[in-house]
Amino acid sequence: MLRFGAGNNFDLFKRKVSIACMEKYKNLGCLIMDEQYYVPAAVDIALYDLTNDPFNVEKGKLREMHKRRDKEIDDMRIDRTSMYAYLISKLSKESQDEIQGHADWADIEKTRDPLKLWKVIKACHQILTTSKVAAVIKKTACEEYTTCKQGPFEHIMNYKRRFDAKLYALVASGNATASDVDVAMDFMYCLDNSPYAKFKAEVVNDMQKGSSDSLDNLNKMYVVASRRVVVKAEKDGGGATFDTVDQTSQKGSNPKGSQANETNIEGGAAQGDAVKTKEEKAAAKLARMKCFNCGGKGHPTRSCPHKEHAEGEPMAGMTLEACCASSDGRFHECHEV
Repeated sequence: MLRFGAGNNFDLFKRKVSIACMEKYKNLGCLIMDEQYYVPAAVDIALYDLTNDPFNVEKGKLREMHKRRDKEIDDMRIDRTSMYAYLISKLSKESQDEIQGHADWADIEKTRDPLKLWKVIKACHQILTTSKVAAVIKKTACEEYTTCKQGPFEHIMNYKRRFDAKLYALVASGNATASDVDVAMDFMYCLDNSPYAKFKAEVVNDMQKGSSDSLDNLNKMYVVASRRVVVKAEKDGGGATFDTVDQTSQKGSNPKGSQANETNIEGGAAQGDAVKTKEEKAAAKLARMKCFNCGGKGHPTRSCPHKEHAEGEPMAGMTLEACCASSDGRFHECHEV
């Protein structure tokens, strides 16, 4: 359900409703992301040999491909009304009230055009304030764009989605459109310094050398940042394992895991000392252990070396009378030697 107002769930709603529409309405659902109707590719006549076709086999295949294309277009045109109703059903009451107040609502309601409806939904919900004053909307959009930064352990994909939403709101509110290079640099500088500080320095140094012309727009900067490979750990054989910067940052999001990694980095010597300490503690504990069979120390009852008492009653801790008593309950006299 799409909510209305500042801090709404439009970004999440867009992703989920796009998947649902493509599942229900196939290629017609692509309009959510593409913001235009899907048009099937034209049939390429060059793929069919019509000159050497005495039995009209190729001509029949060509005719069949045209029929399939026309049917797909007709099916999408028929499904427009159903998709229009589906989008309306996913709006909250506040969202519906806001859309119905739009200048194009009368035409949308008359034609039941899902593409026009979606554009109005986007225009009404990609806002950063509930104010209707143009100056306030413009200033708020500028502030939100400026303060949009990647969180300490936020996935770069989620940060990219938030950045795109802020950028769209900035442009839609009437602010001056920045160049592609400036937008890419804004995105880069707002990356979290913990995993991306070195990446930022490399990009700036490459720009000073004049060798970073490829990072001239937002998408290119995002792809390079998300796929950047760093050395994870070196091995004795000279090899190494690798991680992307984002994978490294995600692994660092668990404080307990970080403490465990720091402990492992201390080396095998520390682990050996820990094992040795455990063995010494176990040996000391065993030396203090008292056997309830023979009364000796240094072994448990189940490992008692005095097998002659193993099947009888334990002698340690027993009174003299108990020791002299037989198994049938009679008492034997004890003589002093």
